[in-house]
Amino acid sequence: MCLHRLSFNSYYLHHGLDKLGLMTYGYPSSPIVPLLIFSPAKMVMFQRMMKDCKTPIITVVLVPRDNRLFCPGVRFCVSVSHTKEDIDDNLRACNELGEVFGFEAWG
Repeated sequence: MCLHRLSFNSYYLHHGLDKLGLMTYGYPSSPIVPLLIFSPAKMVMFQRMMKDCKTPIITVVLVPRDNRLFCPGVRFCVSVSHTKEDIDDNLRACNELGEVFGFEAWG
């Protein structure tokens, strides 16, 4: 049951970010959900603003080792303990911050 819940949470967040028009990558069932933010300054600001929103899902800054392979972004760390409402709260915060930055900030 725990693996099913973790897979659902991961997929739900990944799919929700995609529906918002944000660029994610990786496996949709992975509990680490990377979100690409192509500006290092905006990446750090996004992470701080997510923390200020007190979203239930941890947001970690992703610093690539090789810029030719990966663009800077953040990672969301999903767990079994997150509820659908927690993920919805996180998606709402992402949507609000996307509006603050403008969707052009994501690509």
